[in-house]
Amino acid sequence: MSYARKSCLGPALSVACKHCGKQVSVSWFAVLALIPFFVCMLFAEHVGHWLPAALILLADSGAMLAVHEWLVPLVPRDA
Repeated sequence: MSYARKSCLGPALSVACKHCGKQVSVSWFAVLALIPFFVCMLFAEHVGHWLPAALILLADSGAMLAVHEWLVPLVPRDA
């Protein structure tokens, strides 16, 4: 499954696996991938200039993508 397809999945949305045909989704652990977003948003609010805040949010996007790609597993769903 491509990264783009996996990143569009949520715990309540499932798709058919191309290899086995069964329904798969991401686990509820995927919600925890939003933690870097909230932490960086709070930190970026306290930065006085827009450029460092933008760099913080760019790093945040990379952290969220990395967490979702490497730490969020695909799980089978009953459908």
